[in-house]
Amino acid sequence: MVKEDIIKDIEFDFNEAYKGIVQLPMESRLGVYLAYKYYLKLLFKLKRLDSKRLLYERIRISNPLKLVILTKAYIRYKLNVI
Repeated sequence: MVKEDIIKDIEFDFNEAYKGIVQLPMESRLGVYLAYKYYLKLLFKLKRLDSKRLLYERIRISNPLKLVILTKAYIRYKLNVI
């Protein structure tokens, strides 16, 4: 199916992107890593949805979940484990 092929391609891109994120200077890493985790979570939601819903429904990450993503990213950044 088309959706699965697109998702596989995006997952490959995410795996490659992470390799670049860990090579960034520390000053830049948190912001880029945060965006990476946000879009990774959005991709996870898209994988679970029916293709037809994607055409008619706005898919988003809730504000509380955004806060969780931010908190986890910040902790990983401070512990230097990104």
